[in-house]
Amino acid sequence: MRRRQGLRHALLRSWRRTNPVTRLIIGAALVGLVWFLGLTPWRVAGFDLPWPILLLVAAVGWGRVGLFMRPVFALILLSLLYDISAAAPLGSYMIVALSAYGVQVLAQSALDMDNGAVMETAIPFLGLATGMAVLWVLASASAGYPMRILPFMTTGLATALGYILLAPIYNLQARSGRRAVGA
Repeated sequence: MRRRQGLRHALLRSWRRTNPVTRLIIGAALVGLVWFLGLTPWRVAGFDLPWPILLLVAAVGWGRVGLFMRPVFALILLSLLYDISAAAPLGSYMIVALSAYGVQVLAQSALDMDNGAVMETAIPFLGLATGMAVLWVLASASAGYPMRILPFMTTGLATALGYILLAPIYNLQARSGRRAVGA
């Protein structure tokens, strides 16, 4: 157990030393990988597993730094993957991702908190919930009738779990004395 914690701390130290652009590239690659794996339905004991929308996790995580253009461009490019694979109108997932990103950036600047308890817990989930709500509205508008809410809720819970597990990967905060990505 102690050896595993030592490895975890070593990985976290190494991650903290990487520059924000490298973090952005690795985070975008992880979104692409999870998107690719999610193209095939996953079934366990006859039930379809809800697949997280890691694009929202990236949007919320990258929005914690503030408004910068590199994360916005990455979100736009990644949202095109989601649009094409879901046969959604082009730009749908861009609206979803940028709304979650915008809520996170606005909350970050309005509350002006770096690492407060509210910022660490409640505000990121507000961004995720905003993204899921916008996705439901766009899907319902595209279909012409209100979509069932349960699949969106299970996907939202899977996305929230993904955020809990992967939040440090999407932290683009620069080391002390350095600027964040895109600055």
